[in-house]
Amino acid sequence: MSVRALVVVSVLAAVVLTACGSGSAGPSSSASSSVSASSTSPAVTWAQEVCQSADALTNSVAQLGTSISVNLKAGSSALDQAKAQLASQAQTIKSDVEALAASVSDVPLATDPDATAAAQQLERDKQALQTSIQALAAAGSQLGSATNAVSLASGFAALGTAFAATKTALQTFTASLKTTASSSATSVQAAFSAAPACSGYTAR
Repeated sequence: MSVRALVVVSVLAAVVLTACGSGSAGPSSSASSSVSASSTSPAVTWAQEVCQSADALTNSVAQLGTSISVNLKAGSSALDQAKAQLASQAQTIKSDVEALAASVSDVPLATDPDATAAAQQLERDKQALQTSIQALAAAGSQLGSATNAVSLASGFAALGTAFAATKTALQTFTASLKTTASSSATSVQAAFSAAPACSGYTAR
């Protein structure tokens, strides 16, 4: 593969990064250990799962468009390798959004009414994330089927636009999660404080 092809890959990948913007979409907590046996109330377990899922999504969002590498000796072209890696990263984001949505929905309804109430805003914000990944998935498919320079550029642009929307939805969700974690409801605040993965959302 020529140097020119590698330049094309770099430029098109930059389209994605420019559309996405730089920086993290939210606080990614390094505390991902399990909840201790002494604090395994349903509300704490729920908070832990939500924060872990939010961290995983934040990390996958930060990875889109990065660590793209090509092997000039491989059977596939540099462009095909770059497209495949971006499509894989986009699929990871989609999977992480779905995992986060499942975690939010797993709120302990019967055991903690306050946690149920606190989860209502998270439910609304997760829906925005779920909507955004539909566009992201479509853009990934468009990029994967690109066969020429024009369709390739269009695919990268669509992926960048869709990803920017996902990042914005994640920022909104992160802000909502911080608000929930500092809820005036004592049991909710205690649940997030007791969940190790939530330290990045409860810090003030």
